Amino acid sequence: MFRKHYVGWAVLPLLAACSGDPTIAETPQLPEVPEPAPICSVPETQSENRADGSVWEQACTDDGNWGAWLMVQPPWECTPNAMESDSRDDGSVWERSCSAEGAWGGWEMTIEPWECFPGDEEQEVRSDGSTWSRNCTDSGRWPVWEMLIPPATRDVELSFNHPASMLVGQSLVGPSSGPGMSEYLSTDEYVLFINGEQAQVDPFSIHGKVVVELTTGDVVRVESKYKQPLNLAKMSGTYVVEGEALLDGFAVQLPVDLSNTDFTWVTIEDNGEIDNVKVLGEEVDRVGEDYWHTFVPKDNEYDAEILTDQTVFTIDKVIAEGENQNYQVPKADDDIDADEFWWIRDESIHGQKFERHWDKIVAAGRAFGALHRDGFVVTWGSSGRGGDSSAHADLLADGVKDLFALTEGMVALRNDGQVVVWGDASKGVDASAVADELYDITKIVVGTDAVAAIRADGRAFAFGNVEKGGDSTAVQEQLVDVVDVFAGDNAFAALRSDGTVVTWGDPDKGGDSSVVQDQLVDVIQIFGNSTTFTARTRDGRFVAWGAYPDLTSIEHQMPELIRINHNQDAFVGTLRDHSLIAWGRPDVGGDISEFDHELYDIVQTAASRWAFAALRRDGAVFTWGSGSYGGDTSLVDHQLFDVKKLVGVPYAITAIRDDGTLIPWGGVNRCGDLPDGVESIPDVVDVGSSLFACVAIHSDGTTTSWGDRVYGANQDNVEHMLEQVVKVYGTQQAVVALRADGQMVSWGRGGNGGNSDSVAHIIRPQLWAEEQAAAESESP
Repeated sequence: MFRKHYVGWAVLPLLAACSGDPTIAETPQLPEVPEPAPICSVPETQSENRADGSVWEQACTDDGNWGAWLMVQPPWECTPNAMESDSRDDGSVWERSCSAEGAWGGWEMTIEPWECFPGDEEQEVRSDGSTWSRNCTDSGRWPVWEMLIPPATRDVELSFNHPASMLVGQSLVGPSSGPGMSEYLSTDEYVLFINGEQAQVDPFSIHGKVVVELTTGDVVRVESKYKQPLNLAKMSGTYVVEGEALLDGFAVQLPVDLSNTDFTWVTIEDNGEIDNVKVLGEEVDRVGEDYWHTFVPKDNEYDAEILTDQTVFTIDKVIAEGENQNYQVPKADDDIDADEFWWIRDESIHGQKFERHWDKIVAAGRAFGALHRDGFVVTWGSSGRGGDSSAHADLLADGVKDLFALTEGMVALRNDGQVVVWGDASKGVDASAVADELYDITKIVVGTDAVAAIRADGRAFAFGNVEKGGDSTAVQEQLVDVVDVFAGDNAFAALRSDGTVVTWGDPDKGGDSSVVQDQLVDVIQIFGNSTTFTARTRDGRFVAWGAYPDLTSIEHQMPELIRINHNQDAFVGTLRDHSLIAWGRPDVGGDISEFDHELYDIVQTAASRWAFAALRRDGAVFTWGSGSYGGDTSLVDHQLFDVKKLVGVPYAITAIRDDGTLIPWGGVNRCGDLPDGVESIPDVVDVGSSLFACVAIHSDGTTTSWGDRVYGANQDNVEHMLEQVVKVYGTQQAVVALRADGQMVSWGRGGNGGNSDSVAHIIRPQLWAEEQAAAESESP
């Protein structure tokens, strides 16, 4: 207060002077300022404890003021009584605490290290074959072991089911409908295979359960009892009993796995008299008690043959439309003109009815053979090349299931699984090298001069011309679990149950697949010609080997294939959009680059030995390959319009127009040309041929022949018998016509099948009896 008062007095005189107040005469003198009093005394000190635990001090100076603060105790390391934790890489946890003085104590472990890394798994296989597993917990501890797979062998209950999404087109073709897919699924039965061998359990329903004994590592497969091998994969499901799979109550999906996604469901209604049904030459099975069935991939052409005890019905050249195509069969006393039997009379389908006598007719190089419905075989032609089967008469008199022809002989398969072989042994028609193995044979596959036989146990054997696949010794140990064999002219390819392929025969023409062996996995189909094989896998890949295996330019298109045709050295394929691709030997059909966007909307292809022809929906025809075999239509282009059907024969190709007119082209005097002055043959429904001669079948059942007169073009001597003809078959040098009444008439080179007088009483008994009676009436 003293200082403030003093300053006020000192200022007043100045204010008065500045204001001009005359009453202020003079400025007083200022008093002296006293010295400040000391605030502390030496050696006085003071201290301060701060928030970080440090202690500071200051001392009094000589002038009685406080000096600067000096730290006499540093801050704490930590807050007293605080705790710190550390989780280390080994899973252990450590802790330490802060003392009252703010110093950390030592680290102490509070959680032990992990036993295992969280998420790790361990498995062990024990002495009883069981597999056990454990998974490390989040806390790094192993739990108790759990059994992953029971002991190696034990009884297991298996259950199976179809995918529910399986559908078929709803539209119907014809006046009546066959069974739907759902009916098929419910009536089909299934067979169980374990490691490729059929299990000893009865066929079961898809909704049933089966108890079997399984061992870890077994391959379990279920297969439709009614499966069909027609351009589709086996209807089957496979399950491998592996380490990570539980055997308890697992289910196996059984998909109908078609090689094409769309198909036609073909059904034939059983009239109670049907003995046998074949589609595309393959026998099909009955579904339940009411129907026979098969699948044909959409847009493929198919034919059917229906056998009753007395009658044969044929349905030829039908395009699979992707819908249910159902055929009713008349009984013996039915009116054939009834509406429900429309397919027999339909002009768009070549359907026929004729008497059943012969279940199969085959043509070797120079002999014919026929299998009667009663199971006996008759042969005629060159005696040393299959025409004389008398040495095996006891085995061919009955019980024959199937008959096959080679170039130089024939092979018969009996119902009891025996194989009968006859012909020119010097040309390889000889099974003696494997005779001891040819029992329980279920299927025969023939090339031109060699044979492959599949036994019931899945093993396969070969015999015949060694150079063309008649010797499988080199791969014999691999020919196990064989489900099918495919023949080329010079080699064979066997398909095994695991989808792998085994080949043998001429190594340059398909007999050696070693270059592509690693690609031949999960194979479902194989196509072969004289020089090359092409295989299709389940995932849509294609693999080729042999003389012309290059697929490079078309490989990206091949998954769209729906149909394949071939000649001796090339292939042609129809794609889903009905365009074409080709591969193989370029100059005989393997190259279609000459066509610029013209091969579209294709409905049919036909092949001669070394050429192809394609029919477009608008009736236009395109050809390529060797001109001498039908690859050049320049001489008949003006006649090729409104074509509805193509037929390929060895040296030529023929076209049948909508009006029934037949136009041939190709090899001169080998069916490719007609006699002088004749441009066409009218009213034709089908064509048959020998090697050098052809026979046109007219709608009234009569025939016209042309080509080489020695080899079948001259029918003058048998003209009077050529009525009601429904089929024509040919050897290299002769032809035989099958009539609707089941009788057969042959002509051409007499000693090579053209003369059948020695068996006339068997193959045409009524005509033979008439001839005998006529001869007797003319005799004196």
